[in-house]
Amino acid sequence: MILAFLMGHISAELNTGQYIASITSGVIPSGFAIGFIFLIATVMSLAAGIPWGRDR
Repeated sequence: MILAFLMGHISAELNTGQYIASITSGVIPSGFAIGFIFLIATVMSLAAGIPWGRDR
């Protein structure tokens, strides 16, 4: 829990949200932003949850 708050604080200090918004403002229409974020999060969670190269 402490690491989550720490990452949030660091992200706020570095203005990560404003940076990502400035990069994607001309590329992704605002209506697709939520779906795009969901898709990226799904792929990341799938990649983190699959034991690549391990037989069960």
